[in-house]
Amino acid sequence: MPILHNWFGIITVSNQVLPPISYGELMMRLRDSDEDLNHYLQYMVEVERPGTFAPELQANPALVQDIPPQPEGGVGMGLANAFMRARRHHKYRRRLSKGWRGHRIVSEGDSWFQYPTTLQDTIDHLMKDHAILSLGAAGDELKDIRRQREIVFHMQREGASALLLSAGGNDLFDNGQIANLIEDPMVGDTAHDLVGARFQTFMDKMVEQYLDLFRKVHTALPHALILIHGYGPAFPRNGKWIEKPLRAKGIPKPLQHEIIKLMVARFNQTLSNLASRAEFHGKLMHVNVSDIGDKPNQWHDEIHLDDKRYALVADRFRQVLKQHLPAAPAIESGLNAQPDVPFSTAEGIAPTVGELRERLDGQDFSADAQKARLEWLKEELAKKAVENPAVPVSQEEADNFLFGVRQSLELLGAERDETPIDPDSVIHTEAFVSIVGDRPAVYVRDGFIDLADPRLEKGDWAGKLRDREATLRNLIASTGRILRGHDRSQNSVFGTAWMISPTQVATAKHVLEDMGMFFDGEWHLSTDFFVDFGVEVDGQPDPAKVIKIDRVAWASPDLIAGNVHPSLLDAAVFELAPAAGQNLPDPLVMADASHTDAVLNDGAFVNVGYPARPSGSWVSDGEDGNDKTISRALIEALVGDQFGVKRLSPGRIKFSPGHFPGDARGHIFTHEATTLGGSSGSPISAMGIDDGAITGLHFAGEFRTRNFAHWVPAIRNALTQG
Repeated sequence: MPILHNWFGIITVSNQVLPPISYGELMMRLRDSDEDLNHYLQYMVEVERPGTFAPELQANPALVQDIPPQPEGGVGMGLANAFMRARRHHKYRRRLSKGWRGHRIVSEGDSWFQYPTTLQDTIDHLMKDHAILSLGAAGDELKDIRRQREIVFHMQREGASALLLSAGGNDLFDNGQIANLIEDPMVGDTAHDLVGARFQTFMDKMVEQYLDLFRKVHTALPHALILIHGYGPAFPRNGKWIEKPLRAKGIPKPLQHEIIKLMVARFNQTLSNLASRAEFHGKLMHVNVSDIGDKPNQWHDEIHLDDKRYALVADRFRQVLKQHLPAAPAIESGLNAQPDVPFSTAEGIAPTVGELRERLDGQDFSADAQKARLEWLKEELAKKAVENPAVPVSQEEADNFLFGVRQSLELLGAERDETPIDPDSVIHTEAFVSIVGDRPAVYVRDGFIDLADPRLEKGDWAGKLRDREATLRNLIASTGRILRGHDRSQNSVFGTAWMISPTQVATAKHVLEDMGMFFDGEWHLSTDFFVDFGVEVDGQPDPAKVIKIDRVAWASPDLIAGNVHPSLLDAAVFELAPAAGQNLPDPLVMADASHTDAVLNDGAFVNVGYPARPSGSWVSDGEDGNDKTISRALIEALVGDQFGVKRLSPGRIKFSPGHFPGDARGHIFTHEATTLGGSSGSPISAMGIDDGAITGLHFAGEFRTRNFAHWVPAIRNALTQG
């Protein structure tokens, strides 16, 4: 017999009896934005408590096992807010890790920005096309938001361009407050008679709190936009926020809506006046939504709009953001789509002309040399991108790319080494270097690479790789792709892992953060994950090489959360659980301090990883006429259209350990191999030593700047803790 569920006014029918679930697993599923929220809400029960602004939840003891003791009154809204906030944080970090380099936004506020569970509120709609770190919580009043220090902290940490603020509604309606804000009624009173001195006193106090908050944010981040909004003309519906307290005050129902309309109008006018103050230099803006929700059936309850109306509110915010924020900077990680942080956090180090010259091995940039390079590129474009492309590319698009490369090479030939580079001005040069230059990412087939690949001759790599074939075969065999379930698709690349002991693999910590959550003192993976030591181009799945991850053996205590900074240790170790008949590859030799001089004197290395499909604002789905983008079709025609498969990339060390600003631990180096997104966690094997010991764990890349890896001799003891 079907089971009926009533969740917050929504009736769903389940034809299946829900299987029991542990409390810990339920919390993990609810927090994971990839999981089906509606399914796991069926394990919760709604808790009615007076004075709250949105549903409160607790685990259903009939379905959930091992529920921990709770304070008197249950978990309540704290639980609903907690897992919804965690879901949003997970979605935000996933968006960044997949190549987002548009503006980052922080939101804070009440239930118009954070309505727990199924109702789609303003931020839910905005997060569909914006990267928003949501700090909001249903029930927050302005005084609560003002006291918190997290707004400025998180905006500075994220490099946010804007703050979206929803505050004041709870101050109006909390615990029947609305009745205390109007005058004592007399026969014949109108809304204007009742919304008088008491309401004005309330608004004067609100203005003080608003100004205190706005000034703190504007002083700390004078460049950032601050967007505030009022509310819509809510309707009394026999609820605890409007009709019941006003009825107790003796206000007839026809007059109640008029009172609310007048209060909302004055509230909005006050915010508009604040936004016009010269002290905020045009960065404080009032988003007027007072005309949205002008019919009773457009409201979810007395103070919350329905989904469609919240979508309209979100559109108002979109319009203001689009009008007042500059075009999003094209600084995506692109071919290196790992997490990033603006280089201001790495003590102002900006890419220079000299660095890009080094990416091209310091080659001749004379007029004749440039001409020869451009002729070669023209031939490659004709052969790979126009005559026989993997995907269609027009002659016009190829010509535009060639023109962009010509401009950038002229820049490299004329400017001094120390000249800092505007990232937008060199997109074609970086694409040229990474895609068709001297740092190829070549396919692995049948356990090795094609040493006759002409791209290996350009950087004089073929001979060096041939001399180390036995060592490279071991490196390739012991490096695997992390899979969710058995999904080998090109768009599902979590990262790369490599054998460090007979049963363990190392990877990057931010890869782990994308796979599970840390609570109750340990890591919990969101589902079954595997390491597949195969996944080669044109290869068939080999069950013997797909090994299940049993547990997290060790993880860095640092929270990476999408950031790259030399002070963080971005590394983790998994314990594998081979099934019957499965044999694990041999562990790779990890370098120690005795290798340092030989490795750094040579500087050359190879990296093995599983590059993901390029993504980011610099990649367009087709020729769009924008000189700051390159079409996906052109990239795939040049670099190959198979992603998520094993590739080998040669490269060189740039900043040696301890020399990159901010690396007080001496545990990172920078390099310029073409790693691409999906290579996070991959091993870097030195060419300057005979045993090819692993000297680096690649963890991040900045498109058009540099790539980062941990120096294994400095983190070796940490990796062996598990």
